Amino acid sequence: MEKEINPEDLDKMLEADGGIEGVMLQLEQGEKDNIFLESHQQEWKKQYPDKWIAVYKEELVAIAATTADLYRELEERDIPRNHTKVHFLSTKNIRWMLERKTNERRNQWPRLCGTTTN
Repeated sequence: MEKEINPEDLDKMLEADGGIEGVMLQLEQGEKDNIFLESHQQEWKKQYPDKWIAVYKEELVAIAATTADLYRELEERDIPRNHTKVHFLSTKNIRWMLERKTNERRNQWPRLCGTTTN
């Protein structure tokens, strides 16, 4: 489903993140965080097997057994969830897939599911 957004509404939406410049900075920081996560992933898998981790501004900021605990820690430390890279350090091969689910009102939403492949 496509929806056209007029420029004034787009400006209002982006305003909370510092306008287009702020969004661009967040995208750049997100890319740096991805690179940081990838460069440390194998090391962290050994240190924190089967744990959830969070990376923010090129720093490992939280480690937890569940996403609920991880998000609670982020909230306690006042780290913005929407700008944090969250990753599961699995010791198993997991195949992730995005499913489309429909509820009783016929609304659809994506759901991420994982299955072990070995």
